[in-house]
Amino acid sequence: MNFYPITILGKNENSVNVKPGEVKDIIRIKVPKGYLLFVYSIEIDKWYPNARYEVWMDGELVYSYNREGRFNYDPPYVVKKELRIVGVNDSSEELPMGAFVDGVVMRR
Repeated sequence: MNFYPITILGKNENSVNVKPGEVKDIIRIKVPKGYLLFVYSIEIDKWYPNARYEVWMDGELVYSYNREGRFNYDPPYVVKKELRIVGVNDSSEELPMGAFVDGVVMRR
């Protein structure tokens, strides 16, 4: 089996400004047919009251985090189609929200 860095599919670290009331992609990684993405951990860099980070894998909401930190998955999550980390800002001010994904890609 050959494993490749997650970065062959796109950015695995990003920060965006999320306006009040906005829902915005922070990281979006599409997995091509014939490949699998193994997610070992996700790191949330900042936490704010009235804001959260949502982790979507293959179209399903897997986690909703309202705190910062590194979240490890053992065994890793296997993503077949798409990984999204979304910032949800329910506050009254614009917020910088960032995340990092650690994982590898494997050809099926």
